[in-house]
Amino acid sequence: IKPLLWLLPLLALLQIFKLPGVKGWFGERRVARKGERTLPPSIYRPFHDVTLRDDVGTTQIDHVYVSIFGVFVIETKHMTGWIFGAEGDAEWTQTIYRKTSRFQNPLRQNVRHTKVLETLLQLPSARFHPLVVFTGDAKLKTAMPANVCLLREFDAYLRAFVEPVFSREDVDKICRKIEGSRLASTHATRKAHVADLNRRHGQKTPPSKRRSGAFRNAMDAGLGIVLLKLVAGLIIVLILTGGIKWVLRPFQEALGGGAVDKPPRHALPVPQQTPSIAVLQTRRPPSGTTIEQRSAGLPASHPPTAAEQRESKRQADEAMRILEASTPEM
Repeated sequence: IKPLLWLLPLLALLQIFKLPGVKGWFGERRVARKGERTLPPSIYRPFHDVTLRDDVGTTQIDHVYVSIFGVFVIETKHMTGWIFGAEGDAEWTQTIYRKTSRFQNPLRQNVRHTKVLETLLQLPSARFHPLVVFTGDAKLKTAMPANVCLLREFDAYLRAFVEPVFSREDVDKICRKIEGSRLASTHATRKAHVADLNRRHGQKTPPSKRRSGAFRNAMDAGLGIVLLKLVAGLIIVLILTGGIKWVLRPFQEALGGGAVDKPPRHALPVPQQTPSIAVLQTRRPPSGTTIEQRSAGLPASHPPTAAEQRESKRQADEAMRILEASTPEM
């Protein structure tokens, strides 16, 4: 199981990608990149993440493309599963296997964006072309209007409008107006916009859940849940792999229990071999010492006599005979 530890960062990334804000940003980036590849910037002037003030607060538009063929107002939905809905429904349905959820009709959501741009630019509604683009692996399971499409159809929809309604000077004027009226694309702007949405829709944060500073922002973005899941997964892996003992060892030592070490692994005993006769002959004591002197480790005090030499030779021969009798034949 230990080699599977590298899966933890991958699981954390998957959880982060599931956050609504991250999914929305990812879908908007896909639309922007496809527009860069397929739509000439000299004809289609792009604006991404446009936040504008209106009479009730602020509105955030994912993409605006200004061209001589009109102003394209694009709402991005990065979703998977089956999508059911009709143009007049207040809510649409998303189905992923047996899980069903409902979300606001993006066509109605985009109507407000278009109205804000009409008021800002002082142009008739016929000059605007609202479009809803699904950027994930979603499948549209009901008949949808022409201005609801998948990412692969996004550029073809814009190219289908071939009748000019603006001059080049009009396009430059519209672009300057949008650039001068949009709020800075910062975290503070997005945070204020979310607060404005909560105020308009009556969503209030309970006092017990109010937080402050960066911690509140992280928890509001859903990062707290991701961190909890990551810590829980790490604890499970440590338990399964026995790594929890390594984690608890400093606490055991602090409490005075000391670390419990495993007994050393001893090698299997090597069988003793009986020394050969040649080795034993090399170990024969010198003839100049007596048995008592050899046992005591004392040197000979005088040269051995002939009788002592015979006795020493007899004792050595007797020892060799005993050893040869006890040594098995090879």
